[in-house]
Amino acid sequence: MNLENKLPESIDQKYENRKNQEQNFTDEKLSPIERQKQVYLMHLQGYKNQEISNVLHVSLSTIEKDLHEIREEAKSWFMEISKSGMAKSLIDSFLQIDEAQKELWKIYRTTSMTISKIKILNSITDMALKKKAIFWGTKQDPYYHGYGKSDLL
Repeated sequence: MNLENKLPESIDQKYENRKNQEQNFTDEKLSPIERQKQVYLMHLQGYKNQEISNVLHVSLSTIEKDLHEIREEAKSWFMEISKSGMAKSLIDSFLQIDEAQKELWKIYRTTSMTISKIKILNSITDMALKKKAIFWGTKQDPYYHGYGKSDLL
């Protein structure tokens, strides 16, 4: 009987502790779109979900939810382009760009030379811009002619 009285208290206390911990994580809020951009970029850079959570000061479940939403948006987009017959080549292009960016980020982290780091960051940026240009070029805009770097970042 004494155990029954303590059990609900400990569950309630665990819930409150978790709620307080999540509140601490979300004090510095980014907009959901900005947070998802950061999550996506950090994920591409090879950060683990927990590391992203720590850096952005949001809960791990928020990071997992953001990555899930990003994947769902990508699936939706791939379904849309698959109707046009371009899906295979676009997917292959994106996968190659993603792999190249991941490798460049690995090299960036191990390089100590400033000039090399700048060149690597320029290459990563160029790849991201190419990826965005490909993406936006397929998004219901038949008059797409491209954007400048500042428009895409």
